[in-house]
Amino acid sequence: MTELKQFNSALIPDYFEQTLLDLVINRVTQRIQNTIHDKREFNQQERHDIEVVRQYLLLDTPASSAQIDAVVSMLEKRYIDDFNSPYGGVELDKLFWHLSSVQQDNLMQIYIHHRDMSFDVLCQWRNEEQQYWLCERALGLGMNTLQLLRLILKEQWHNCLVLLPNQDILAEQAQTLDIETLYKLLINVAKLGNFEHFITSFKDHASRRIRDVVADIQNGKYAPLHSSLLEVINYGIYTEVGTVEDGELAELDDTDDEFVTVTQLEHQKETLLVEAEVGVMIGMRVGYFSDDEEQALPEVLAFKVRVHHPYIRSHDGYVSQWDSEVTLDYSCYVGWTFSHKSLCVAGIYKIELLDLNDNVIESKTFHVVSKRPLLVDALVEQYQNSDLLQQQVGCLNLSDKALAIVDAKKHCDTLNIAHQLENSLINVYSYFDDKQLAFSELRLNDSSVQHWYIASNQLRMFIEKRVKGKKLLLGTAAATKFALDNKQQWHKVVNRKSPVSLFQPQESKADNVLALHLDKGGFRTLVGYSADGKPCCIVLAHMKIGLFRRLLLRMVAKVAQNAISDKGLPSTL
Repeated sequence: MTELKQFNSALIPDYFEQTLLDLVINRVTQRIQNTIHDKREFNQQERHDIEVVRQYLLLDTPASSAQIDAVVSMLEKRYIDDFNSPYGGVELDKLFWHLSSVQQDNLMQIYIHHRDMSFDVLCQWRNEEQQYWLCERALGLGMNTLQLLRLILKEQWHNCLVLLPNQDILAEQAQTLDIETLYKLLINVAKLGNFEHFITSFKDHASRRIRDVVADIQNGKYAPLHSSLLEVINYGIYTEVGTVEDGELAELDDTDDEFVTVTQLEHQKETLLVEAEVGVMIGMRVGYFSDDEEQALPEVLAFKVRVHHPYIRSHDGYVSQWDSEVTLDYSCYVGWTFSHKSLCVAGIYKIELLDLNDNVIESKTFHVVSKRPLLVDALVEQYQNSDLLQQQVGCLNLSDKALAIVDAKKHCDTLNIAHQLENSLINVYSYFDDKQLAFSELRLNDSSVQHWYIASNQLRMFIEKRVKGKKLLLGTAAATKFALDNKQQWHKVVNRKSPVSLFQPQESKADNVLALHLDKGGFRTLVGYSADGKPCCIVLAHMKIGLFRRLLLRMVAKVAQNAISDKGLPSTL
């Protein structure tokens, strides 16, 4: 773009404005198109929504409140929360800085007012000048200062804190926050330091929880440490390789060996999706570096490593923790090794680095899977069969982003998805084979599936079950529990002729529940992963469970119940 500007600056305004228009319209059109599954043309409302965005982007004056509300309302209604460019296209964080000031302001207004969008995507990596400009402009456009403070803390744009008003004004505005949001905000500013006056203003807060966290902060629990200097260099899969250490003579006591072979780690692949095999190592390499030569830092930085993993009796349940350290201007590997077949357990592995006060510094969540083609390949082939009739059911609302799968007749807590989902609104589709429900699909995002694996969690190697009552509920734990207590709402509605129903158990709660009638009396769960190893699709295959398979699943269920008796239910990661 810079070269284009130098070549002919007169062409630049039209070029960049048109490129932005094309990028955004293409993205909006694509997202609307993804909701259409009967190969029809856009209807009048869909064409109108696309035109709303087009006219907004063509404005040559600052957008009014009504215009901002109209475009943001449409985007939220359509669940459009990004303007990502197609592969190989112009990136928005480069395009933005060549737009006119009016277009920059109007685009920022969308990011400021959309509940699921954030203008940090307009900033190029670690460009502090752009960070400062964006925050300053956001305040000028009327962004709430507390909203901006939370963004600054989340993105670690600490150089922008000087833009915020004094701490008395911030404290007055923070009084309007709910308890949970205020609690997290106080901890975050405490870790940053220099917010003592702001924190002290809440020492007599009406909430006991807020008063307690203020006391903890004042006692130094969340004091800022040098731990923030830990930097993730890479993450993913590692392997051991044998090398001779630079040809140096080994200092061995009373031996004739000339050299020593040192085992080193080699980074194989950056991914969050890992097949469980003996010898595989997952984790991250972190460095401890000083950017300022005059800054006094300890020679050795101590920290803790905590790994949340599936239930392993020999590792005291669901969590393992140990101490580690790294020397200044060096790096080290931290992670988990599948050193024995008994440790090759599929499930979620969340690796956290903590400072000495147990504050999480860095974390990575790995999806460890078992390669079982006999259980997966045939089902995927059936699911992708073009002869199946696809129907969109609607959106499943999960306020806590945690999916519970419940057998309505014989409830157990061992079928839940182990990790928090990316979004709280999940598109649901049904697939019918000769008028019989064959598959139920939960589409988590727009990414395309590159890999399929059998679903597992912290308690079960298979999220699979024979359902004697043929009724299955999916939703949050609270919503499904309420639905079980009020079966008259849905029990007769879901049957062989009408096997799918999406209903709202409580009018006062936004969460709803997906009820399924499994005519074949069982299901198996598959998860589809994107190229970067993140889940993008959950599929329930409706099937009969044979006798030998039922015996195996019964054993799996018993082991899971024993784990719950031993260590309780695992938390959703």
